[in-house]
Amino acid sequence: MFRGTSLSGFSWNSETQLIEAEDEVWDKLIDSKPDAAALKTKKVSNFNEMLQLFAKDRASGAQAETTKERNARLKENDSVNIETVPEVDDFCAANDVVLESQCNTDDDIQVLPPTSSRAKKCKSRKRKVEQQDEDLTSMIMNGVGSVANAILEGNKILERAYHREYTGEEIYNALEPLGLDSHEIRGALNFLATNQAKARMLFSCPPLIRLGLLRDMMGSGN
Repeated sequence: MFRGTSLSGFSWNSETQLIEAEDEVWDKLIDSKPDAAALKTKKVSNFNEMLQLFAKDRASGAQAETTKERNARLKENDSVNIETVPEVDDFCAANDVVLESQCNTDDDIQVLPPTSSRAKKCKSRKRKVEQQDEDLTSMIMNGVGSVANAILEGNKILERAYHREYTGEEIYNALEPLGLDSHEIRGALNFLATNQAKARMLFSCPPLIRLGLLRDMMGSGN
């Protein structure tokens, strides 16, 4: 904005952070460059940093170059190959890589695929973890099955060790399908309720022979 214009009369106020000048000086600049009117009230908080950045004095040795020049040099060098964060740091420390770009294109940043050896290690580690998960799942399922079988066997042992006592309702419900008369059901119910061992024997037999077995137990085989 100030290029080709005398800067005489302009100064920067660190308190207001404004570029200040007399009105006639501003008017002269605005007449030649109308867009400069915005700078009259625009705060410039980083004026000192900009002054250092755009100063005329700069390195001029053999290794001196601007960001734009360095990016152009790197663009011509296609042999730079960076795969890890430490490598990026090493390149930056050696001023071989600049993480700035004058162009905003997708070609400025390249994500390199992992090396084949690293990919193989990752796949091998993944398969190992998956195999460990499968082994653990199989172990848990086998353990659950063993516990279930142990409970089932335990119930059988308990049934043999501790004789079951049938209630009157359970005996009646078991006798009703045998086709007995009402007075026979009452007699059989009384007989079995007072002889739990015979009730257990009767109800552990197949239903087809229960009626005959019951009559034999009660002494009336006919």
